[in-house]
Amino acid sequence: ATGLAHMVTTMRQELEEAREALAVEVAARATDRVSSVAALSEAREDAMDARAALDASEARAAKLEQNGASLNMAQAQTASAIAEMEAAHAEVSRLQGELLLAQAETKQVREEMEEVQSLADIAQAEAREAKAAV
Repeated sequence: ATGLAHMVTTMRQELEEAREALAVEVAARATDRVSSVAALSEAREDAMDARAALDASEARAAKLEQNGASLNMAQAQTASAIAEMEAAHAEVSRLQGELLLAQAETKQVREEMEEVQSLADIAQAEAREAKAAV
């Protein structure tokens, strides 16, 4: 966007210089040929051509400014999308952490259940032995 602004400023300066140079040229021609109606007509045509060129250049400069604004908007939207993506990535990381914690807790509960089952098996075996001894 800064580059576009610089281009627009440079184009405007060049246009102003061209306008001044053309004005000097037209004035010199008109002074040299004041007595000639043809020279006056030519100077008028040159001025109209210069005006048309200036209008076209100003239209190009306006278009460049518009493109610069569009570029700025696109950059802002891109930055917003990147921020959203980073926030989503952080949320995924947080959820992965929670999943790992839940998996660890599940493993611990499973180990405790196996230990309880082992103790229950031992108790049943002892109960059977005691029943058989009676």
